[in-house]
Amino acid sequence: MGIVTPGLVAFVSAVLGWYFVSGALLWLTQDSREPPALATTVPFITPLIGMIRHKTKYTRMLWNKQNFPIYTLRLPFSRIYVVNSAALITAVQRHPKILAFQPIEDSFAKRIIDPSDDCMARAKKDVEEWQNAPSSAPTPSHVLFKGVAPGEGLDGMNRMMIQRLQDAIGGLAKELGNGKEKYVDLHEWIKHEITMATTEGVYGEGNPYRDPKLAEAFWKFEEGLGALSMGVLPNLLAKTAVGGRNILAEAFEEYFTKHVSTSSSLTKGRHEYYTERGFTDKDIAKTEVGNGIAILSNTVPTAYWFTFHLFSKLEVLEACRKEALSHVVETHGPDGLVKAVDVSKLKTSSPILLSAFKEAMRVHSIGVGIRMVMQDHMLANQYLLKKGCIVIMPAAVQHFDSGLWGSDVASYNHERFVPDPTKTRPRVSPVCFRGFGGGTTLCPGRHFATTEVLVFVTMLMLRFTVEAPEGWKQPTTDKAAMSAVVPGPDSDFKVVLKRRPEDEGVKWIWSLTGSDEGIKIAAEDMEEKL
Repeated sequence: MGIVTPGLVAFVSAVLGWYFVSGALLWLTQDSREPPALATTVPFITPLIGMIRHKTKYTRMLWNKQNFPIYTLRLPFSRIYVVNSAALITAVQRHPKILAFQPIEDSFAKRIIDPSDDCMARAKKDVEEWQNAPSSAPTPSHVLFKGVAPGEGLDGMNRMMIQRLQDAIGGLAKELGNGKEKYVDLHEWIKHEITMATTEGVYGEGNPYRDPKLAEAFWKFEEGLGALSMGVLPNLLAKTAVGGRNILAEAFEEYFTKHVSTSSSLTKGRHEYYTERGFTDKDIAKTEVGNGIAILSNTVPTAYWFTFHLFSKLEVLEACRKEALSHVVETHGPDGLVKAVDVSKLKTSSPILLSAFKEAMRVHSIGVGIRMVMQDHMLANQYLLKKGCIVIMPAAVQHFDSGLWGSDVASYNHERFVPDPTKTRPRVSPVCFRGFGGGTTLCPGRHFATTEVLVFVTMLMLRFTVEAPEGWKQPTTDKAAMSAVVPGPDSDFKVVLKRRPEDEGVKWIWSLTGSDEGIKIAAEDMEEKL
């Protein structure tokens, strides 16, 4: 027979008392005009436990249970408004100064790159000037990334990137001549090749990432972003990441002294922007460490997942390879057969390849659009959003809504984004594809990243076979940090690379016809906006 002790009685009484008090507090402080509060079984605690336990999957779980267009998660001392409806997402994006990303970005930067107080003060001043500027004024972030807008500057970056890929793939072809084969860890191999091609396009002749130690330092820094973003004892809890960050910052300080004149339009523009505003050399170098997140952290896993789906599914490989081959122009020169590809054709005249790429992003992109409510606001004249609260728009909800995409939403369908003149597939608003974000947080480097991944997989599938001796088993992504936009695999596996017999003795030429027109990849790139 159990014994009911006074201590147990006191504990149970305290728990029950807290439960009723917290429930009353939630009810009293939740305005009826706000989005309805969910996950209130244990007020303030249930959503906290859910987010810790399920990470980025939590909002999708709530959507599957109760598909509200918008709802509130009440956490201790804070509110999060979760927006699921495409129409409401569009409404959020129409008010970039009231529902602003810049304060979130600056807060994140403070914890991630450790800038000086003077740097943060100057950044805050830039935000204040933007807040007071006309509504059409671009955010400070977008001013920094003008260099990757379609045009001459982007073409220059693309050509440097393509040359690096051509050299790497060409070197691999020579290595694998006469029927030779090579085993590689798929993720590690792709990570290396994409890291080098990306940074070559961004930094040019003086690319610091040519030093393997610096590339390794970046990925150590990147792996610790979750711990760094907490802002708690970083030198203890994120020691490896801090070490990598410091190595990179020192290297970039030297780079900007010696090599910025031969860098890309993006890097030159960023350096000029900060220099004109009085940022110190140390702070400029630190911001460039953070830029590595923008150019690498999502491009590498995107290239990995696209490669995985392309080579693990014969139907996808054959369709994409056939389309790519239609853009190959063959001539015979003094040294034999020459095959030429204009990369612009891959971007503008390859609907199956582009669809397969976007589908890889739809299936694997779990990024969360985030905003700070700068003043009380009635969203779409329906929902009260209170000043100081956070708004999030989880891509996973949009990407896995069967009501939008159909009953095969959980499957990879390489033709999902191919234009459908027969209208047999569900018609989905471009806003629902959140692979590159949207509004003022639309990824400015999307054209560069997309071109790079398309070129990489095309070079690979036209010249090689890629086989998995132990089978193409899709890795899990459970270890991904909550901040991950496109999570990488939890584990790696071996693949064997072989040169295709028809590639023997062929000379390849990869060129790029300049164009001011970007790739139709996000809603903002489409002529029709729904």
